[in-house]
Amino acid sequence: MSVINSTKDLKIKLSKLLELVEYKEQMDSTFGKDTSIIMKRSANQMIRDLGRFSENKSVKVTDQTRAYIAGGLQRLNSLALFSPIDSFFKRFCEEYLPLANNWNVAFLQSKNIEVKIQSIDRIVQDHLTISELTVVARGLIKKLERETHYRLPSFEASGAFLKSMDDEIKRMKEKGEL
Repeated sequence: MSVINSTKDLKIKLSKLLELVEYKEQMDSTFGKDTSIIMKRSANQMIRDLGRFSENKSVKVTDQTRAYIAGGLQRLNSLALFSPIDSFFKRFCEEYLPLANNWNVAFLQSKNIEVKIQSIDRIVQDHLTISELTVVARGLIKKLERETHYRLPSFEASGAFLKSMDDEIKRMKEKGEL
């Protein structure tokens, strides 16, 4: 993903992202309320930081800011992998990811964040490599394995009930009552 070098292009991206995060109902339905709040906070933080940076003002990146943005990217990644990608999600990513990339380049230079941004972008744009698809498939398999081992208590109770009924039928057959 390339860096936005022009202040004019950066301001256009910033205003488009700011416009998208103001669609509260759409944000909530696409991301869920909790993730919507995180995405809006991280977007607003990047907008503030990049705006100040473009005006040659100093910007201090706190651990909390870093956590918001990394957390937002992690949630976007999970949604991209495990949820349908609708047009709003795709549009949001098209505005959010370049700014996250610029923010990372300007303030952190984190390889992990860079890789996460590129990964989300390729998922959203349907351009995954075979190795990336393998990683996605492994993640889906692990998630499926976790869910298949989970058994509802009602199923456990039903199993015990059916076993006791089966035992009772056998006992009745042995006594000739059935």
